[in-house]
Amino acid sequence: MTLVQDDSTVTGQAASSAEARAAISALLAGRALPPGSRAHGDSLLVVSELVANVLRHTGGPATLAAYLHGATLDVTVSEGCTSGPDQDPPDRGQDATARFGWLVVSRLASMVAVTRPRPGGKRIRVHMAV
Repeated sequence: MTLVQDDSTVTGQAASSAEARAAISALLAGRALPPGSRAHGDSLLVVSELVANVLRHTGGPATLAAYLHGATLDVTVSEGCTSGPDQDPPDRGQDATARFGWLVVSRLASMVAVTRPRPGGKRIRVHMAV
């Protein structure tokens, strides 16, 4: 495991969606956000989707940075691919699983931003109410 955590942050390389979910779950539990709450589940789903997409479409690594600021979880996932995410609506005709994750992320997060801060990579940043 290459994720480092303290009482308000998680940073490092996520080797899997499960590893990222576990780190975020522990971070949220430290703030007394119950695992069964909607905010907890939504946060895990968004982080899982972001990390899974990096691993699926680029082969990784996925660099995760998550910070708790009051009632907001600020998550940034950085990776080495400049393309995507494909923000078109899902097309049920071609690939029934394509683009539904991005739709979920866009609907659950209060803010979504994609930036390309350097050649050969991008960052996806989301804010979640917790």
